[in-house]
Amino acid sequence: MDNKAQMMVMETTIFAITVILALAFLFQLSPSSTLTNTNSNELKIWGDDALRTLYTEPYTTDTLPANYPSNKLVYYLITNDYEDMTSELNNFLEAKIMYNIWISNGTQPVFWCNSLGHNDTPLLSIGSVTISHSIIPIDPIYLNNATGIFSGKYKGDKKSDLDNKFEVYDSSSYDIILEMWETI
Repeated sequence: MDNKAQMMVMETTIFAITVILALAFLFQLSPSSTLTNTNSNELKIWGDDALRTLYTEPYTTDTLPANYPSNKLVYYLITNDYEDMTSELNNFLEAKIMYNIWISNGTQPVFWCNSLGHNDTPLLSIGSVTISHSIIPIDPIYLNNATGIFSGKYKGDKKSDLDNKFEVYDSSSYDIILEMWETI
């Protein structure tokens, strides 16, 4: 009987050592995620800073009403100015960073434009994607040009694309989603 007990202890010890060696081997094979997380964190910070700066940087013009928030981000969104918006974002981000901008009303995100300034189709992301958000208020009265303030300033239609994309949404909060990735 003593031989059976010793054999069971030996089998258990060998099994435990085998499991530990297998885990150590798998751990060495797994890729390091430190580099990816560092790049992702930096990209998130750059995206957050870019959106925050566009929102806090004033858009100076005489045609804005006194009570209107005169910042570049809201102005570009209301007037469908894709080119100037992507130009500003491209100044904040490195040239190797590509992005898509999505706008959400809280229930559905819709594509706004990409880093090339095109508003027809989003770019296909390559590799890991980092997302930055900025929630901004826009009074719906400015989206459909009911005030006539932005007559002649809209690129394309006579009202904001936000009004076209969210026809039944008449609230004033929008989530700007900046979806970014690095190209090699």
